[in-house]
Amino acid sequence: QDMGINTIRLYQANANPQEVKQVIRDLYNLYGIRTLLGDWLGFWEYPCPFYGDKKFQDKVKAQVLEMVNLYRQEPGILGWILGNENNYSCLGQVNPWPSPEADAEADPQKQKLARAKIYYSFINDISKEVHKIDLNHPVGLGNGQWVGMASANNFCRDVDCVACILY
Repeated sequence: QDMGINTIRLYQANANPQEVKQVIRDLYNLYGIRTLLGDWLGFWEYPCPFYGDKKFQDKVKAQVLEMVNLYRQEPGILGWILGNENNYSCLGQVNPWPSPEADAEADPQKQKLARAKIYYSFINDISKEVHKIDLNHPVGLGNGQWVGMASANNFCRDVDCVACILY
């Protein structure tokens, strides 16, 4: 509060929902600070994320929807952020993932675009599902820099805002 902030971002809730709720409540009730709550979308799991795999997508989507259901009634919640620089995985820079569809492309640029389409379409699908259960809070895309924003624009139209990390 002394810093003049009114919002914080939690990149991922911990395993104890009651602790997370208490932190969100305390920040809001004591200091008027709202919370953007996020999910890593499996980005830091081992092995790497498999955004092209339906089972992986279903698991991650279920985690996000569980998070939204757990915290959407908290007065201090401002919105949801999906991912954090996960778009770098489409480029093969961090946590690259295989995809038969993308790997079939001979041109490396087309491979990146195919992965971006898979990833951003997945984010869009999650966003649509979040909107079905929570009409009161925006859904943001946690994107690393402006990389992939053209693909996000094409395949991620149901996201409300971009939480862009710029260096």
